[in-house]
Amino acid sequence: MKLEIVNNSTWKKVYIKLLNKERIEVLNQELIFNNKVATIDIDLNNAFYMYLNNGKRKSTEIMYLSENINQIELRYNSLRKEVDAYFINPNVKYNEVINYTLKDEKNLFWREDKSKNIHVLLPYNYDKNKSYGLMLMFDGQNIYDKNNVGNYTLLNDPYGSWQIDVSLTNIKKHFNKEYIIVGIENADFHRMNELMMNKEFGTFRPLLKGEEYPFVGYLDNLDDFINETVIPFIESKYNIDKDLMGISGSSCGGNACHYVGLKNLGIYKFILCYTPASALYYDECWDKFYKKLDFSKNYSNLPIFYYFQGAKDDLEKMLYENNKNLISMLLNNGYNKDLILELIEPTAYHNETAWRFAYNYMIYKTHELLKKRD
Repeated sequence: MKLEIVNNSTWKKVYIKLLNKERIEVLNQELIFNNKVATIDIDLNNAFYMYLNNGKRKSTEIMYLSENINQIELRYNSLRKEVDAYFINPNVKYNEVINYTLKDEKNLFWREDKSKNIHVLLPYNYDKNKSYGLMLMFDGQNIYDKNNVGNYTLLNDPYGSWQIDVSLTNIKKHFNKEYIIVGIENADFHRMNELMMNKEFGTFRPLLKGEEYPFVGYLDNLDDFINETVIPFIESKYNIDKDLMGISGSSCGGNACHYVGLKNLGIYKFILCYTPASALYYDECWDKFYKKLDFSKNYSNLPIFYYFQGAKDDLEKMLYENNKNLISMLLNNGYNKDLILELIEPTAYHNETAWRFAYNYMIYKTHELLKKRD
């Protein structure tokens, strides 16, 4: 694997330190720039984390869980005074994102125009005679490059997109699977209500002392919108392989995919759940929900459940602490342990940089397991 480190005027000398999974140092050296770019080869069998230091500021720590990525570019972010990491793959070929607005007066009754935007990413050279997997993702306004879906600078993190096109190109290479991605936009002031369960699910758990949540909760209605409007619309325009459908989300979107993915047993083959805000509900609420689903009687319909959690910033630590029983409750309610994948990454922040690397890693590991199931 190669790292391309792009120089910045504030970098005089840059040192890189690599650690393995046990956090033991495997490399520590100064980088030599040629035309503002330095290249270093890394053996992924040894290295797992990297630290960069320019001699003045504290080290920037970056995780890279990317077994199927050949190159990573590191760029200095002068706004945050940290280094951002991006995938490099010159062979990536995916189409532009196509934006649709779907109206659903029954299921989107709380929205003024009774409609929502979805952002669709098609594989390169989409063939109408070929079937494709379908992956639904919440917070569709944040998963792509901003240039493809419009300017969301007031709502988007400055960390950039998830670089889904690179990860999916590698999935095609390694597993011969191709996906249509549907990003469901949750960018306005309705976001929290749309990604939180309806009141029947149970009460919120205050994460801070004295904290109260005024959310109504429309997630069941949003789920009906997905089942009755989004999926039929996509199927009417594109050729979908119903045996290869997944759902994903991060933060509140992680809560949504957690709930929706399990509620619809038999529809989704995998759930990619990133740092979910499921912790906003008491464990008793989830336990009651799991019992209703009766996993032991729905064994053949259980999806792969991949849970990723960071623990670096205050928000991640808070969610981690209150999500600590998430997996054990699934298992205690009869979920197949062989279908649960879990990754707790202590260096990960609550942001798109972490989710970019986690998505690439999780989608790869999920397809390894799907291949075994086939």
